[in-house]
Amino acid sequence: MMAMRWGVRLIGLLSTVILARLLMPADFGIVAMAMVCVGLINQLLDFGLEFGLIRNPNAERKHYDTTWTIRLLQMGGVSIVLAAAAPVIASLYEEPRVMPILWVIAFGAFVRAWENIGTIDFRKHLQFDRDFKFNVYIKLGGFLVTIGLAFYLRNYWALVLGTLFNHCVAVGVSYVMSPYRPRFSLEAVGEVFSFSQWMLVRGFANYIFGRGDEMIIGKVFGSIGLGYYAMAKNVSSMATAEIVQPASRAFVPGFSQFEKEPSRLASAFTRAISGMAMVVVPAGLGLSCVASEVVPLLLGEKWIESIPLLQLVPVAEVVMALHGLAGSLVIVIGRVKLLAGIAWLRALAMLGCVYLGYQFFGLVGVVYGMIASAMFSFVALNSAAISVSELEWGGILRAVVRPVIAGVCMMGVVYWVETLWVLPVWVLLIAKICVGAVVYVSVIAILWKTFGGADAVETELLTMVRQKLKLG
Repeated sequence: MMAMRWGVRLIGLLSTVILARLLMPADFGIVAMAMVCVGLINQLLDFGLEFGLIRNPNAERKHYDTTWTIRLLQMGGVSIVLAAAAPVIASLYEEPRVMPILWVIAFGAFVRAWENIGTIDFRKHLQFDRDFKFNVYIKLGGFLVTIGLAFYLRNYWALVLGTLFNHCVAVGVSYVMSPYRPRFSLEAVGEVFSFSQWMLVRGFANYIFGRGDEMIIGKVFGSIGLGYYAMAKNVSSMATAEIVQPASRAFVPGFSQFEKEPSRLASAFTRAISGMAMVVVPAGLGLSCVASEVVPLLLGEKWIESIPLLQLVPVAEVVMALHGLAGSLVIVIGRVKLLAGIAWLRALAMLGCVYLGYQFFGLVGVVYGMIASAMFSFVALNSAAISVSELEWGGILRAVVRPVIAGVCMMGVVYWVETLWVLPVWVLLIAKICVGAVVYVSVIAILWKTFGGADAVETELLTMVRQKLKLG
């Protein structure tokens, strides 16, 4: 799953670099305005049906067909609402160009609804090699078309039409890779909704938590301000969320194997979050350290104003990445109602923190607010996981403390080194990466030897590497 997501994101990184050179910040901001509204309407009609199929070990054809039919009806509703609301949304943002974008996106949403529900089995039965191919094929097709359109059109329509083509590719590939052929049916609608009703409530709150900042920025700072912020968030997600998402896809069905064994489930969780922190912390905090070099080298001089944002957004992303698995564990245990309540607490905390940050510090203050709300979310979600399992705060903190200490030490040394050397930008970038890597690995090794012991995740990682080298 990590290979799949990083393969997808390497394509995405190349796409982002090329598009950032060809298009203007306002182009990204206009599309981001539309996508925020799409996400809102989509969440209002998203019942989390796929999780129900993954959790149900006795799912039959009627469950698959019912899920596919409901999803088709759901996305049809999304398309109609989007098309009808487009003039209102464009007026709200005072940006008329948003309206035709929403019409195209509405059509694309309905197209994507026809995707074969049989691809769920790739995750349900842990066939991650097939899931890897499925996602990479989709991303690669969209990448090639979007880049070609960007060279030809040189405006935001390249992003919009590229997304539409991406949906078409996803539908086609899903029927090629899965032999399942869905049929219209509502036979199991009662069983499907018994789990999914609270997923809808949770999903809407998660949308506010994840996209509320963009709604506020788009309204207050316009398309250019949102463009800078959206780019910083997109680049940051490559180092953090793109590690968490594949793990979440793998761990939900993986944790389901231990649903009836509480002690093994708790052990699997702490080992998973420890391994996650070992990778996410240096990736996210490292990106924060090199933001002033990455922006001019990869994105270009027109994105210079996004540097302060890119120095802060990865910090918030790291904290959010570290609490992602707690939600997966609560879902596996089946306490979705509890998770929905926690989701609303997170959403309200985010809105309050972002508002205060904006009032005191402007656009950068929005990111401060996101960092504060991410910390609150870490405590809230892990507290929920502890309340329904055999987890303890001591085990969770021990799992993440070494990577966090090493990451903070890495940041301190890298910023100190920056004041000592006057080097060309690309040389300084390489030097920072090398110094940061050495410091992080060294501190981790020292802490592991001092406090980790034989049961630490570092021991497991070293064992895995040795086994792979012997097999090679």
